[in-house]
Amino acid sequence: MRTAMDIARLPLWKMFSASYTDHLFRYLLLGELTYMTVMNVVGHCGLEILPRGFAKHWLTRWHNTTTHHDMHHRYVRHNYGLYFNLWDRIIGTNHQVYKVEFERLKQPAAESLPEVSLQAELGGAGGTSIPHALQPQPHDAIHQLRVREAGLEG
Repeated sequence: MRTAMDIARLPLWKMFSASYTDHLFRYLLLGELTYMTVMNVVGHCGLEILPRGFAKHWLTRWHNTTTHHDMHHRYVRHNYGLYFNLWDRIIGTNHQVYKVEFERLKQPAAESLPEVSLQAELGGAGGTSIPHALQPQPHDAIHQLRVREAGLEG
């Protein structure tokens, strides 16, 4: 029992004493930190840099995009996944129009997708059009809302 408690107190990298595993662990850690940083920057940059069809392709649809993360900020009850949307798919929190919005943003201006009714996309008829419902909000929208709620408009 004493040995198990001693092992539990050791940092993971100390458990592997060979030089090779120390270097491997350091490279894996550096790779993970690089991936996390790049995904955070890309997720918040406001520009969809991934190619058209990325959200629908069988090999890449599980990976998050800027659009996926941006929709999480606009619709806080959807798109919780940090790097991958597997759990969003499993528990049903992926926004229903995510793929449509991704493809709409990737269309060249001349080939713009027609407006699709958000209600129609969700199975109803009529309703708010997707482009209007998914308009980007100004950076200070939360501040403006708080000012309005506090009655401090001038």
